[in-house]
Amino acid sequence: MSTEIASGDGSKTTAAARIDQQAGEIEKGKQGSKLTDLEKADMQDGEDEEEDGFCSGRTLKTRIVHGVAISSVVLNIAAMAVSGAAGAVIVAALFAVVIAPVVIFFQLKLQDTDTMRELQNLLRKDVNKLQDENNKLEAEVNVLEETVGELKEQEKRLAEITAEQGSNVDEFVALVKENRELIEKEKSVVRHETAQIVATVVINSDHDYSGKLDEKETSRLKARLRHLPGVKVNERALIRSLNETDGSRAQLLKLINNIVNDDKDKYTSAVFDLESQGGDSDDDSEKKEEDS
Repeated sequence: MSTEIASGDGSKTTAAARIDQQAGEIEKGKQGSKLTDLEKADMQDGEDEEEDGFCSGRTLKTRIVHGVAISSVVLNIAAMAVSGAAGAVIVAALFAVVIAPVVIFFQLKLQDTDTMRELQNLLRKDVNKLQDENNKLEAEVNVLEETVGELKEQEKRLAEITAEQGSNVDEFVALVKENRELIEKEKSVVRHETAQIVATVVINSDHDYSGKLDEKETSRLKARLRHLPGVKVNERALIRSLNETDGSRAQLLKLINNIVNDDKDKYTSAVFDLESQGGDSDDDSEKKEEDS
């Protein structure tokens, strides 16, 4: 009977040790899951020392209580064996046998309570650390919100500037178009004025008003046309045209009309040509833009 009781107490002691070991492993696992790798490396030594001191004190206390309980059981069993069948001794021994497991059980409970209390303290520390990190993140979020607000203001200003520039570009394009139309009108006016001047020169060159230009009058006409601004004269074409029409003044006036109409498809239009006046033409403007 004593052997069974002793073996039962030993198994309970072994179970208590296993429970203690499992509680320690669970505690380490939970604590390790809440810390980063750097924090583990910095705090590992201190935690190991604190945990070893706590566990050693807790194990010593548990062992003393278990030893006293088991010794009480053993002594009472020995007293029963020595005294024989004394009733008082048997009652005391049975009482000790019953009380010892109860003491061991409550000691294990107290041990678990200490483990949970320590775990709660560690959790509080982790909560405090997380609260500090949360405060830092909240401060960073506030800074980012201010930065976002400033960026939105800058974006709004850029949008306003872009809208103003777009309207300015439209106005500039309209002004360029209007300027081009004015240049074309000015060129047309200059052509008509030049045509009138050339016609006047041709008419005045016919001194005898015969409607035909002789050789002397043709020489004077060429000399006068050379000094007219804005007019280029192909003298060979002029002589050829006069020879073909027997010096007809009307033919020359027709050539002048071709200048006004800018009709360069006909052979006689090659006699007179206007230079660009009143502004550059579209082709000249495009060439200047390409050169620039």
